[in-house]
Amino acid sequence: FLIVVVILYELYNFRSFFKDKIATILTLVVISSSFMFSFYYYPNMLDGVKKGKEQTQTKEFNTMHSNSELSVKILSFSMLILAVRKISKKGVRS
Repeated sequence: FLIVVVILYELYNFRSFFKDKIATILTLVVISSSFMFSFYYYPNMLDGVKKGKEQTQTKEFNTMHSNSELSVKILSFSMLILAVRKISKKGVRS
């Protein structure tokens, strides 16, 4: 749900001529990492968990889990920077 809000907000800003290259790049990072986690890592990890404890102890599962954690960290950090940037820009405009 949050990714939809980010996309709509950035499209509105882009159409309103509030173009910010860093915010655009961060938005693309947020979108791509959200989709990677939602459509690649999450379903694969759920399958591994459904198959049982033995499957969650494999090297492949642990690698995928580590990569998914990295993806979520990148997503969180990008959203934090994007939010701080937007808040600071609002303060400058008023």
